[in-house]
Amino acid sequence: MLENFLFLARDIAVIGYSFVLRIGVPIIVTLFIGWWLERKLVEWDARDAQAQEQDASDQAKQTLQRPTHLN
Repeated sequence: MLENFLFLARDIAVIGYSFVLRIGVPIIVTLFIGWWLERKLVEWDARDAQAQEQDASDQAKQTLQRPTHLN
């Protein structure tokens, strides 16, 4: 009876460990990478939008500083 329980416990431990390694870890890694990329993409989009605003304001300033008549 005790031997059967030990074999059953061992089998459950091996199956659980295999599940964690083959299914659990890839899911966790994939979710972490997705979360990290989403956070970085939002940050990069904000930086790009700020750079575009800066470019637009720089172009507007250059347009205002140009002479309107050329002699």
